[in-house]
Parts: sequence; structure tokens; C-alpha cells
Amino acid sequence: MCQSNDGLELSCFNNFAKKCLEALLCRRRLRRVTYESDHLTQWEENEIEGSNHCLFSSLENSGNLYAIWIRLNCCDDWTLKYVGKSEANRLKNRVKQHLVSKPNNTKSKLEKVKEAVRAGKHIGISWILVQPETLNASVESYIISQKDPCWNERRS
Repeated sequence: MCQSNDGLELSCFNNFAKKCLEALLCRRRLRRVTYESDHLTQWEENEIEGSNHCLFSSLENSGNLYAIWIRLNCCDDWTLKYVGKSEANRLKNRVKQHLVSKPNNTKSKLEKVKEAVRAGKHIGISWILVQPETLNASVESYIISQKDPCWNERRS
């Protein structure tokens, strides 16, 4: 958990955001998402959810800032592709929108995830809890500005 103190100043915020960045990008936090080989041709949402039940359950109220990663195979390093935020009580659903199924009314990286899975790549996710939660958007912006993940839209 990343937690700030009251009376946060800009230099304090930068230190806080840097600690959050380090925590989110810590490889020990990263969990691989399971996709069976038959998902290369058909995308079975219920089967994907079932294969990742423990992972998705662990997201419940445990974070509000997350990262999506890709690697070519188990011998390669993970590459950060996307950083996003959510309210802690909605993290599980938000991550599933990126990794399993996407409602029509949301921006999601599901098509990019499907493309990567069909190309035989591994998908991973990491997450942290930023407290107070009102800072998660600012921390998200800081991390995106520092790491420039290619799936995040660039704002001018």
C-alpha cells in the first residue's frame, strides 16, 4: 500500500508517486494471466474467468492502480504496456474488462490483449493500493509520464 501524509507538497508528492511507481513495477507483484491454447482461436470468456478465478478474487478491494504486461515467452522479460486506475471496490471488474470481456461503453485494451494471446504471448498484471484513493489519478498520470506505456493514450 502507498499512503501519503496530510499536508502533501509537490516534492512530497513526487517522492510518494515514485514509491508507488516502484511498487507497481516490482516484478514480485506481477501475476501471469492464464489463457489456454484453445483461446488462440476462440475466446471463451467463462473458461478464461474460471482459469483465473484465484487471480481475479485476489483483486477484490486490494488495489486501485494496475499495470498490464506482456512477454514473448517464459524466458523473456516482461514489458509494461498499460497503466490504469480504478476505485478499489471496482478493480476486479475493471481488470476483467481488459483481460476477458469488454462492455460496449468502456475503453478497454481487450482487443490488444486478444491479439497478444493469439500471437502466443504471455499477459501479466500487477496492482497496488494508493491511499488516499483520491490520489490514484495523479499517481497514474505520474507513472504514465515516467514510463510512457505504449497502450496508454498520449495526451498533448
